[in-house]
Amino acid sequence: MPDPEPVALITGASAGIGAALANVFADHGHTLVLAARRAPQLKALAEAIEERGHARPHVVIIDLGQPGAAARIEEELRARGLEAQFLVNNAGFGLMGLAASLYESFIGAVYYEAGFAQAMEIVLDTMGRVLDDIEHAPIKSSKQLLQEWAQGEKLALPAYRMLEVSGPEHHRGFEVEVEVGGHVARGSGTSKREAQEAAAARLLELVTK
Repeated sequence: MPDPEPVALITGASAGIGAALANVFADHGHTLVLAARRAPQLKALAEAIEERGHARPHVVIIDLGQPGAAARIEEELRARGLEAQFLVNNAGFGLMGLAASLYESFIGAVYYEAGFAQAMEIVLDTMGRVLDDIEHAPIKSSKQLLQEWAQGEKLALPAYRMLEVSGPEHHRGFEVEVEVGGHVARGSGTSKREAQEAAAARLLELVTK
């Protein structure tokens, strides 16, 4: 019986980072197995990779969120005479951290073998649009971030209280206190909003240490 063919198994490969990594692995000469539940997108990706001159990826249509999905993929690989040499697990709840770690490791390997320029080219090819979105995303204020933290902790929304207004009318000083979930901080500024932002920033420092 012949030895199984080594492949790179990429789950959740129908879109996003999974599809991007599929292209990267194909460009580096790996035979692929693409697994996801969206058949049209998966088949289109396989065709696109083949049209670029690479071996046509094997396609496994499967809902990876269902119990026993991993065992069914293993059986499918065995039936086709394949064995997963690399696994990029980019599907299912809570797996983003794993996918990110695998991506980081892969980029590190490219940098080690081929240098900075090649690694940077791959990052820009696969993540350029995401990085651009991050760069141009509006910066959230401390008040917004504190409110999001409180909501994430299932606490009441932050409550702001004016403590003091000082100085002449043309040069006011404001001191504000903010409280959320029993945590309290103060901030000051030349406007009520500036003082609230300063208090929120201080409280964020305290609760996220």
